[in-house]
Amino acid sequence: MKYIQVVVLSSIFTLSVAGSAIGQAYPNKPIKVTSVEPGGALDTVLRIITQGISGPLGQQLVVENRPSVTRPEDRLAKAEPNGYSLLYYANTFWLAPFLRANLPYDPLKDFAPICLTVKGPNVVVVTAGLPVNSVAELIALTKAKPGQLNSAVTGVGTSPHMAAVLFQSVTGAPMTNVTYKGSAQAFIDVAGGRVEVMFPTILSSLTYVKSGKMRALAVTSMQRSSLSPDLPTVASLGFPGYESVAIHGLFAPAKTPRAIVTRLNQEVVKFLAQEDVKDKISRMGFDIVASSPEQLTTTMRSEMRNMGKVLREAGIKPE
Repeated sequence: MKYIQVVVLSSIFTLSVAGSAIGQAYPNKPIKVTSVEPGGALDTVLRIITQGISGPLGQQLVVENRPSVTRPEDRLAKAEPNGYSLLYYANTFWLAPFLRANLPYDPLKDFAPICLTVKGPNVVVVTAGLPVNSVAELIALTKAKPGQLNSAVTGVGTSPHMAAVLFQSVTGAPMTNVTYKGSAQAFIDVAGGRVEVMFPTILSSLTYVKSGKMRALAVTSMQRSSLSPDLPTVASLGFPGYESVAIHGLFAPAKTPRAIVTRLNQEVVKFLAQEDVKDKISRMGFDIVASSPEQLTTTMRSEMRNMGKVLREAGIKPE
């Protein structure tokens, strides 16, 4: 019996030392981080993080931008789990099972979560010519004209799409969603009065709101945004279950050694804790979360459960 115990303890010690050695040796070459199109909030936050942790890691983190239509997450699911191919993505990634038919990956089984980095609200905006000045007035108008008000949705499964679908579900506001491939034309149409409602990220809407072409009514988070502190939350206006936010996460392929995941998580969390970084991210309309891998998994499961139900009830089926 003592011999067996010694063997078991020896094995555990060996695995522990091996894992530690992997973490210390990593990285010894540049790391590629794949994300979607350049210029958006996802890409901007990612570049802040990669520039910030390259020094402590001792290797360059190279951002590879790929159009979302090319499905960069599909490729990463099949990448070698050695810590040199990572994915930075938002909620769309783990809500894909409810939106895409024949999905070639399982977001919970085929990826190793590293860190939930930031989250930020969308904002309920209307075209300036629409005679509403509050969420209550918007809901009343949609019910007086069921299906006649259009909501600009910038991409299926994106945070503006999820915010719109959840808003319609929770408030009972009957609007027609109009899907755009990107936000540029959607903003033009809402600013020009051709579409009445939109749920963009708060930073992207500021120019239009300040110019008077759009009117902001509320934010979609549970707390007010430091970027527009005067705006109430939808939840505080009689809809306590309402929350829809953009969430960014960093991932590696499944079976990536735990020591590597831990090393990456520690560097990202340490970087995001810096006050100047917090200030820079806050000015973009995001709050820093800097979670553990386990907390990111919990967030994914919760969103898949809650938003999956909303999508099914809204009649949105995988395509």
